[in-house]
Amino acid sequence: MTTFTCNDGFVEHYDATKLRKSFVRSTSCINRIHHAREELLSGKPVLLVDDDGDEAAGHLVICAEQARVGAVSFLVRHSSGYLCVAMESERCRTLGLPPAWESDAPDRSRFDYRIAVDAATGIGTGISATDRARTAHVLADEATVPGDLTRPGHVIPVAAAPTGVLTADASVPEFVVELVRATGKNPVAMYGAMVGEGITSLPSRRELLDFAADHSLVVLTHNDIRMAVAHRDGRSPEAAVLVEANDTVSIYQLDCVGLPTPCHVVAPARLRRDSEVVVEVRQVEGVAGLLSGLSTAFATASSTDTVTVYVPSTSRLTQIVAPTLVTRALDAVGCTARACRDDVLSRRAHLPGRERVAATN
Repeated sequence: MTTFTCNDGFVEHYDATKLRKSFVRSTSCINRIHHAREELLSGKPVLLVDDDGDEAAGHLVICAEQARVGAVSFLVRHSSGYLCVAMESERCRTLGLPPAWESDAPDRSRFDYRIAVDAATGIGTGISATDRARTAHVLADEATVPGDLTRPGHVIPVAAAPTGVLTADASVPEFVVELVRATGKNPVAMYGAMVGEGITSLPSRRELLDFAADHSLVVLTHNDIRMAVAHRDGRSPEAAVLVEANDTVSIYQLDCVGLPTPCHVVAPARLRRDSEVVVEVRQVEGVAGLLSGLSTAFATASSTDTVTVYVPSTSRLTQIVAPTLVTRALDAVGCTARACRDDVLSRRAHLPGRERVAATN
């Protein structure tokens, strides 16, 4: 994707070539999710990486319902040993797991840790890999009631925020819960944080990748999960609503999970058949920015075959869900995104880096 800076924010310009490349990346992330799903279902760990910063935060993750003693032992040996089990906050409430901190505690963690627990039966001291695997099973079992757990214990439950992974403050509990949800099992995940070679350092990305290669682990990133969820939740047929249409333009409203307000699509009322349609994704600041953008679109729509998607100004999330927004915008206005392969060389001579998106109204 090429990013252009303009007065009202950045503009992402998409044509068929860039869109196709976006979906190559999307397909790759979905393949990684699929491979991770198969590993988790077989009781094996996967490596989840968030490398947005200078250091890469890595977590070993297993499906709590499928947790094997060997996999738990692997997490203890190769992570910090501080094993957590993430689950939806509603399940924490059902199991009677109170927060580990008071809501106004000054040193409260950004994670919603709950009081540590052990399984009430079938364990010894609670600290061994066998005992912690048993506790993970109990936490994931739908039939578990509060009396099936003892407090305090050696496994730390963590509540995942109901807002999910498509928010700016999404963290590890939300991602591992969403990852395990993809397996079809109860969305309860056991995980442990990787540590670096230094005493106090996080591992580098190279350390994590080398570790994964040495142990044949599937590696996936936070953005892989975000993109998979964005595509999954972006296919709702009710998501695109025509809000206004006249002889000049049509305006649609798109709801996208994770973005704070709906997106708006502006398209010429009549797209010429076989014309080149370019989709722009524009960020706008608040209602004033949206109205300004719509005003410009009204003035220019009749002389262009550009479909514009106006989105709230949340740059990181916008770039993640942009491919989904583009395809849904094309669906909304009645276009099919297909590259015209005839006369490719002559078109490239005039339009470098572009291919047509044919309008098939």
